[in-house]
Amino acid sequence: MSAVSTTPVATVTDLTRSFGDRRVLDDLDLKILDGEFVALIGRSGSGKSTLLRALGGLDDEIEGRVNVDGEVGVAFQDARLVPWKRVRDNVALGLRVSDPRRAAATAACPSPARRRSPSSSPPTRR
Repeated sequence: MSAVSTTPVATVTDLTRSFGDRRVLDDLDLKILDGEFVALIGRSGSGKSTLLRALGGLDDEIEGRVNVDGEVGVAFQDARLVPWKRVRDNVALGLRVSDPRRAAATAACPSPARRRSPSSSPPTRR
């Protein structure tokens, strides 16, 4: 197990977020250190996703300060598919490579040597 650093990779100071009259985050302070494992646990509506959206830079209506050192990736709770795109194109939306369509195709379609139906017999050697 690697040691936890004293260098913060994310810092939240005085974070407040309300939806109408409902305040889901109230002056939250949080520091996440490099190498630290963090789990957010709480009932529905307690602000877990709201905090993650703030950390990801996806919420412009927060009060307070959020600083994240490095890249942020987001996996949404609900499917965020584009219905008019093919499966490969939807998969490619989340890939950070120079050619996401090719990477998605490669991930979705293994090499011909590996593509066999369960009923087909294994290749024979001669």
